[in-house]
Amino acid sequence: MRKVTCLLVLIAAVSLAACASPESAGPELIGPYPSVTAVIRADADGGRLDLLGVRVSAVELRAAATQLAAALFGSENVGEAAPTVADTSAVPHSLLTTSVPVAIPAPGVQLTIDEATVDQALGSLHPHSTAVWACSERRTVQVITQAPGAVSSDVVSGTCQVAGSSIVNDGTDWTAAVAIGPVTGPSLQPVLLWSAAFLLAAATLAAFLWSRRKRRRSEPEPSAVPPVH
Repeated sequence: MRKVTCLLVLIAAVSLAACASPESAGPELIGPYPSVTAVIRADADGGRLDLLGVRVSAVELRAAATQLAAALFGSENVGEAAPTVADTSAVPHSLLTTSVPVAIPAPGVQLTIDEATVDQALGSLHPHSTAVWACSERRTVQVITQAPGAVSSDVVSGTCQVAGSSIVNDGTDWTAAVAIGPVTGPSLQPVLLWSAAFLLAAATLAAFLWSRRKRRRSEPEPSAVPPVH
């Protein structure tokens, strides 16, 4: 019985890990500093552009976020940037963030991103390193990149994929295409995984009970002890 209990606990643990909402694969801040990372977030309600900066001006970060969003999505599709927020617990330097809401058509949109456009929009921040990420939340997103070290792939809902990054004076130019598609339905994967885990646990328990019952039937019955007079 102890072995079966351990097996059921293991199945439950694996199921919980598999069914948990996937953590974002990024974005990851890179150095050297000053560093700026742009994050394109496509969700069911539209999208937004987040700009994360380390050792940069808070005022300039907000202005640069609006400029980059307009360069990528068109000024007519860009809202007002949110006030810059500082995370003083970040290590080794305070992390500044701001967000710009962007309108994404229901069918989707195709974005063409290159290092020159990013550098021009972020020029006032004088970053030593930059990066652009694309994140999906219930939208189909595909990143096709020619950036060094980046990989072209589909972006799974709830995760992020780097589109390109560079370090000042590294002598490289990169381009990327980010295809944002329509909103997709909720994933059935958690339901299927839970169902499979439940069926496996039920089958394991049934097999154990059947085996124990069969073993008891095969055991010889104890002989009757004659009464003592």
